Amino acid sequence: MKTPQQSSTMLILFIVFCTLFPLLESLHSATLWGLNWQSPQLMAELGYALMFIKLLLLGLAFFLLLTRTEMIKSTLANRGIRYSYLGFNYLLILLQIPLLLIWIGYATISASPSAYNHQEHNLAGHTIYTRTVNLGATAEAFHLLYLKCPRPLHRYALAPLARIDWVGAYDLQADADDILVRNSNTNKVLHRIDRADLDCNTIF
Repeated sequence: MKTPQQSSTMLILFIVFCTLFPLLESLHSATLWGLNWQSPQLMAELGYALMFIKLLLLGLAFFLLLTRTEMIKSTLANRGIRYSYLGFNYLLILLQIPLLLIWIGYATISASPSAYNHQEHNLAGHTIYTRTVNLGATAEAFHLLYLKCPRPLHRYALAPLARIDWVGAYDLQADADDILVRNSNTNKVLHRIDRADLDCNTIF
């Protein structure tokens, strides 16, 4: 059975986790420090859900700081350490919550993890991943093409191939030498990718 001192220590550490985990995860450019598991669409969906989880953790930390003040005071008897602890955690909460709300709004409007924004095309033994980026009504939209390479434990790595202007409907086809990116409406070839360059063993 846990003693009151142990419970207080666990509470203090849990609050630190609730404020530090969102910060450390957000500082990395890729979801969960570049986990890259299964597929880019799955990771995009996970990243979107993770923003709400981080918001929940920060809200929980704020609630615990307000309602467990006496327990924290009794554990952190040194006034300097106590004020530093409270100030540090309140600062992280107040900085991160507005930023998370902005990111959630932006992701909801312009970069939702839909099947259109994240597509995988299996062509001639290669997997080409296309990501559509829409920066909003006042900015440009475009398609990014990557070679998706398998990694151990169902992970993957992405090698950049090309960036093309947004065309709405598009499709990828393979001929004898190239992967062709076509406008589905006009059948115009937008980009050619030399199949000889699509070798995961030499890229990574």
